[in-house]
Amino acid sequence: HDGSFLPCDVAVGCIGFVDLHFYCVHRTLHTPLLYKHIHSSHHQSRNPNPISGLSFHPIESALYFSALPMALALAAFGGVQLHAFHYCVIKGILDFNPIWGHAGFGGAFGGSYHHYVHHTVGYKLHVNFGGTWLFDGLLGTGHVEPRPSQKKI
Repeated sequence: HDGSFLPCDVAVGCIGFVDLHFYCVHRTLHTPLLYKHIHSSHHQSRNPNPISGLSFHPIESALYFSALPMALALAAFGGVQLHAFHYCVIKGILDFNPIWGHAGFGGAFGGSYHHYVHHTVGYKLHVNFGGTWLFDGLLGTGHVEPRPSQKKI
């Protein structure tokens, strides 16, 4: 091995970058001014569904999809050679995660229910900004709500 990055290393890095980018953009959009004028339209959906995943203000759209050119630029400046596969990984995440993250319940990494909680109570509590638990857990903004089937009567 010559010390260069392996394709799987770069793919994992791409996934991590997109998750970090989403967390940062989403948390920034919850600052009072940006929430009021931009992000609040997305939060009209209190019971998210796959269509609400990409229902947002044009400025939010530009910020969200900026992950792809940012990742490409960072890789180029860092001397990391990306393959078309890496582009597809990032593009796929950006296109399909909003659908999965707004499907209501489920998700291997808590994404769907994690974001469902963000839409129901988390937007008031300023929690669950990430697409996964990773950055919410690391940065102390994660919030757990029992699933409706687990609530005590």
